[in-house]
This record gives sequence, structure tokens and C-alpha cells, in this order.
Amino acid sequence: MNRLVLAAAVGTLLGSAACSDSLTFQIAALEVTPSSAQAGDSVAFEFILTVIPSRTVDLTAFIDGEIHKTQTITGAFNGPFTWTLDDAADLIDRYGTGLHTGQVRAVDRESNRSILTSAVSFELVAAAPS
Repeated sequence: MNRLVLAAAVGTLLGSAACSDSLTFQIAALEVTPSSAQAGDSVAFEFILTVIPSRTVDLTAFIDGEIHKTQTITGAFNGPFTWTLDDAADLIDRYGTGLHTGQVRAVDRESNRSILTSAVSFELVAAAPS
């Protein structure tokens, strides 16, 4: 009988340890590349993404405060992440030329934690006449 109680107590402790995984969830150093883009350039958001342990995360790219693109990723991440948005020509058609701002929001589905990066500026320029 005592062995059964001890086994149940050990099982409870092990279950608690397995359920108490610590979530590390961060986005840092957002950059838009290239910072000055014209038709033919592929525009990307590059940032440092940390998601440990493995989770499902919803990413949202904002341009000028407007949702531009969404993507769901699953896994553990700890390093540079490049998210290609579109060709600059498509962005120019939608947002026009000039200075714009970009941001990324990440939402961990399990904990519902949300992170929004600071806005960074980038430029969309008309192609030089040939």
C-alpha cells in the first residue's frame, strides 16, 4: 500500500515537471530588406525569432498599420527568420511610392501571448526610367 502511494506521488511530480515547460517567446531586430526597394526587388521582413519550446505561432505583417500578410508556423525557433512579403512592384501598386512602416505581430496559439515589434521605416521607389 505504501509503495502504491509513493508511486502515485512520484507520477504526480513527474507530470507537473513536464507540464511546467517555460516558454521563451521573443521577436527582436526587425529590418526590412532592401530598405529602399523598386520593382523587381523581393521585399522581406527579417528579424530574430525565439520560440522555445516548439509551438504554433501566427505571424502578421503590417505595412502602414494595415495587415499585409499572415502566416502560421510551427516549431521551435532561435535565430534569424526571413519572411518574404512580395515583389516591390506589388507593394507599390498597393501602398504607393515613398516612405512606409513595417511591423510584425506574433501570437503563440497555446498561451495566447502576443508580441508586436516596433515600427521600422522603408522606402518604395519608382523604377528609374530606362
